[in-house]
Amino acid sequence: MMKCGYLLVLALTPTTDANVQETTDLSTCHGLLIQAHKTFDLFTARLNDICANWKTLPISSWIHLFPDVNFIDYDLRILEPLLDAAVTPILKQILDFWKGRENLIFICQGIVSLLTYLEVPIDHETRLLFNSIEELDETITGDDFYKVRENFSKNYSNKYLLQVLNLIGQYKTSDELITFLHKLAATDVDNLLEAVNDWDETLISTKTVLDLVLIKNFLDRVYANIKLVRKEQPVQDEIHRIILCFEEVQKDDEFKSIIQCFESCSKSLTSIKRVYMDLTNKEQSKRRRIFDIVQNVCFGFVQLPVNIHGRIEHRFDVFIKEQAMHYADLSELCDRTRLIEYSSNSTNKMRKDSEQEIRELRLFVGMVAVIETILTNLTSLNMTGHPFVLDYLSPKTEFTCIAGNYQKLSEFGSSLEILLTDWEKTLCAMYQQNIDLTYFANQQIWMVEDYLYNQASASDDHLGYHLLNFIGIEPRQIETKFLMKRSEQPNERLKNIARILSAQRAKYTTEPQVKNLSLNKILVVQTSYEGILRGILSLFKLTKVQPQVHHIFYCSDTRSWAEMRAFAYRCFYSQETLHQLIRPELLPALVQDQFTRFLYKLVKQEPKRLFRLGIVTTALTAHLQLVNGLKALQIVSTIQDHDLLDKIALHEMIKELVKENSTLVTSSIAGLGKSTYIRDEIRRNQKLDIKFSINGNINVDTLAERLRVIGNINVETLAKRLLAIGNINADTLAEQLQAIGNVNADAIAERLRAIENINADTLAELLRTIEIKITSADAALHIDIGVVDNIQQLNELLYCLLLFRRFRLGQEAVYLPANIPIYIELDSSPHSLTAHAKIIVFQFLPCYYIETMNLAQLKVENMAPLQLVANYLQAIDDETIIKNNISKGNLTQLDASKYIALLQKHFLKEKNKDYVTWTQLSIFISVYESLFDGFSQCGHFIVEMMREVNNTQLRINILQTLLQSSDQFTSLSVKSVRKNQRSTDEDPATFSDAIVRWDKSQPFTVVFSDSHDPLFVYKTVDSVSQSLKNEFNTFNEVLKRNGLPQQNLLPDYSKLTHAEFFVKLASLSKKYYSKSICPNCFTQFENNIPKCTNCPTNDVLCHPHKAKSGDVDKIIERMGEKIKSEYVLTPDNYIKMLLIYLRVQSNIPVLIMGETGCGKTALIQFLCQKILSDELAIFRIHAGITSEKIIETMKGFIAKANECSKINLNKRLWVFLDEFNTTPSIGLFKEITCERTLLGKPLPKNLVILGACNPQRRKNPKATFDNDIGIKKDR
Repeated sequence: MMKCGYLLVLALTPTTDANVQETTDLSTCHGLLIQAHKTFDLFTARLNDICANWKTLPISSWIHLFPDVNFIDYDLRILEPLLDAAVTPILKQILDFWKGRENLIFICQGIVSLLTYLEVPIDHETRLLFNSIEELDETITGDDFYKVRENFSKNYSNKYLLQVLNLIGQYKTSDELITFLHKLAATDVDNLLEAVNDWDETLISTKTVLDLVLIKNFLDRVYANIKLVRKEQPVQDEIHRIILCFEEVQKDDEFKSIIQCFESCSKSLTSIKRVYMDLTNKEQSKRRRIFDIVQNVCFGFVQLPVNIHGRIEHRFDVFIKEQAMHYADLSELCDRTRLIEYSSNSTNKMRKDSEQEIRELRLFVGMVAVIETILTNLTSLNMTGHPFVLDYLSPKTEFTCIAGNYQKLSEFGSSLEILLTDWEKTLCAMYQQNIDLTYFANQQIWMVEDYLYNQASASDDHLGYHLLNFIGIEPRQIETKFLMKRSEQPNERLKNIARILSAQRAKYTTEPQVKNLSLNKILVVQTSYEGILRGILSLFKLTKVQPQVHHIFYCSDTRSWAEMRAFAYRCFYSQETLHQLIRPELLPALVQDQFTRFLYKLVKQEPKRLFRLGIVTTALTAHLQLVNGLKALQIVSTIQDHDLLDKIALHEMIKELVKENSTLVTSSIAGLGKSTYIRDEIRRNQKLDIKFSINGNINVDTLAERLRVIGNINVETLAKRLLAIGNINADTLAEQLQAIGNVNADAIAERLRAIENINADTLAELLRTIEIKITSADAALHIDIGVVDNIQQLNELLYCLLLFRRFRLGQEAVYLPANIPIYIELDSSPHSLTAHAKIIVFQFLPCYYIETMNLAQLKVENMAPLQLVANYLQAIDDETIIKNNISKGNLTQLDASKYIALLQKHFLKEKNKDYVTWTQLSIFISVYESLFDGFSQCGHFIVEMMREVNNTQLRINILQTLLQSSDQFTSLSVKSVRKNQRSTDEDPATFSDAIVRWDKSQPFTVVFSDSHDPLFVYKTVDSVSQSLKNEFNTFNEVLKRNGLPQQNLLPDYSKLTHAEFFVKLASLSKKYYSKSICPNCFTQFENNIPKCTNCPTNDVLCHPHKAKSGDVDKIIERMGEKIKSEYVLTPDNYIKMLLIYLRVQSNIPVLIMGETGCGKTALIQFLCQKILSDELAIFRIHAGITSEKIIETMKGFIAKANECSKINLNKRLWVFLDEFNTTPSIGLFKEITCERTLLGKPLPKNLVILGACNPQRRKNPKATFDNDIGIKKDR
């Protein structure tokens, strides 16, 4: 077609008619042809200039004419009549060399690495050539580029096979693998081979090990040949003789596929190394390893991250470099040592030569005991906040054990114990003088110090900033005059921080009231989980103390004695302030006992000091160890329920603390626009929407870290948040920036329009140039709460955040300014609503409840998909679609009332308005925008074609039939789901009734191929309406009368073969129509390769652009037959693939439900990889997977999707979430699939999310168990 277009333009000559005006009328065909002729003349002149001056022109001036390197041959063939015949081959050679330059660089670098390993010097000429190849870029002139190409071809490309050069290139691309192989001895290879049959292939496959051995054998053969050649011949032209050795060995049939072995082994190298280490370690006896450690070892102490219940803690450990061992390994060896010593001592006659061994074993046990004590003391020093504890770690401090001598380690252990004792004395003394120090554990006090000394440059997400705010001190009000020069002595640094905090605290503290000093009580409230907040606020009210979040201490099983001791000091020395201990039953029994003994000791030491302590527990106080221990003080009082706040008083107290700056948004069902309402409210208040998702297995420290970022809104964060709004264009962005940044909207909009591609980077650059100032006060927090496992922890987090605007439930603290509005969006599933009812604070928040969807609230501005759909619906209604083509280029702007009227007629028809959602409307618009857009580009049904065959009625009949099938795209019947969720045993509703089931549906729609041909989707021809079949029959009769080929657009799918289905599916993409195909093995090659390099017959490739379409289809049909051994296409899975493809093209998430092993994964793999040219990543979900792992994995997918878009803008990454319903983090997957965000941040547009789940199983309510042996019996 393009070639015909060129010839058509060449046949035109400029008109000389005097009546023709100089200004070309582009609205006529004649005007368009004249303009095309002028453009063609300019283009021809440009090509002539390139041909004449290619030597002096930089290649950047003409290489852009060939944007896709895969179509260089095709493009050159099109342009060949316009190019100088003498120059054309040169241009092609330059382009081919440019296309393969990256691989050539790897080859050059591989040769250098190989010669370095062989200790062969590189001559000056070769080094210059390699450097010139690595420095190739678009600025080089054509002549220089061609000379480099000729030089490399002369010395390498024309002399050696490309496979051999690629093989040497592995010395660069697989350098880590080759380095590992160089270290392997022959015995190591034998051990690997012997172990192949012993493992279960869960780590690496047997084939991978065999490939590794094959590479090792290949390299050994090559190196042996090189050694022989270098010995027999003089050193001359050595590089080329080395390459010939590779070429000679590679000819062996055994090594024909050696390049594939490199690829498989490189991917599994980490696992290979692990297996190798395991095999190596097993060869050494534990006894030998013990003696080796005692004789000569070097080690140090390290701090390693450990995952504790989803929370990352850094714990101290020892690391022995030579054996790569940690304390757990030493402890295991220590147990082994005691066993060896016991067995030796129990022998009646101990051999003389074993006395030395026994002595070494005892030395080893002693050394491990010292290490254990040091680890305990390092942990204690770190928990109590010693600033220099990290200085004792490796590599700053190293230890040795030589011939059983570890004196330095013992001395270090003793000094560390003294240091800990002195530090704890200093710390406890400081606690008595300044209780603010008791709030900080681990290294937090030094984070505060770091913030104070770097206040000018520190951002608001600094942990020190949030820690100060948490304890009620405003960091920005601390005067710099209090900051003395930072001392090197820990005690002095601690005193300096204490002095600063005391001075600042004095500004907030009023003189204590003497009348309240007589209160010396421990007040205990026993309540339920739901009553904890009531108990906390009641204690504050009873003691007439202003509620403060830092006066509330939340217990957990991870709380240490150091933290509890600090709380005891804080409580005892706070005078009339009330501190509360929440749920102490969670503390370990040992810590409870230590706390009661220590508080008892403080009371006995200072009996006249008065203090108050509140305890809120959900356990029976009679069974609570901590309360029973404190009763010895005879000051414990139990607060009865009638003394606590009633509902009205509780409401008033919460209302006063919340200050009407928080709103709860909920709805009867999902999809009613809660997020949209919140975004509109935030925009109306001229704030920046910060979405914050909470779901699954929450971790309070992780949530605190994420929330802290809100206080630091830089231009990058602002750009990403703005782009996450949706329906973005220059005007909407400008309005947002004007609202939150006080800038000129018109000027910003004009600058935005000048940006060709508005993305996070380009928008951030613009924000920097306008110097927009955004603070946390310009933001609003949108908390989206899904299904959460630990509802009690969520309850504590939310009432701390809403009432006090700060929390620290674990180690991390966070503070939110009171002027940040908080909107809370609740998941609308009955399970979530029941769980959220336990969050008491929700009962007292202002609530916006959405009962039903109101179509009148539809915002039609900037909704291009809706405009296309509405134009089609209007044209179908008034039947103008019969005579007018409608496309995105000729849409009519309708008013809002017309949009709504059209949707009411076509979307809301026969629907129960109580269960209609915006989600359903979004699916309707997305699907029909895709269908109508494809219909507008389909040449079969354009008006001109219909007129030619005298069957214009067919257009409207097809579209009306498609509209009648709109309900098939709604995945769930909301009404049926609600019935299922509320059903009782007497009135069960199976979940399958709520699903659009394959076996009960009769789909009819159409999918358009890559060439805009229609593929109608239906199960059987009988399910197609008779009127439509009659129209198609009439259509074909007219084609027959006019001598045109008939089109079977409604085939009987039950009669098609697997290969015929494959050809139809293959038309969905360019996968098999863009590259040359071997007619024998069906391998695809780049279009510049003339023959197949895989087949021994070297068959000529079939070029899709040169061959007839029928020839390509025949090859694809034969290819389908070959693929049949892997996957068989049937009418059933063919239709399913088309329906999935339509949903993917419409940007609708696809969820597939089916029994295990029914072929869900195989279907997706075939569609994505065999039919389309997209990437596929399978994420296998199971019950043990954590939210952290999901987030980490999804971030990897996001990075991979971004890489795909860099390779090809149209390349997508399909992420298949297999059995996603088995994880408790279902709320996180709901955000990913339905909202297309991860932790509030939008996913890349080319990331396709699909999911598979198994059918829901209802337990038999009549199932009972035998009381004796626990076997289930159904009666």
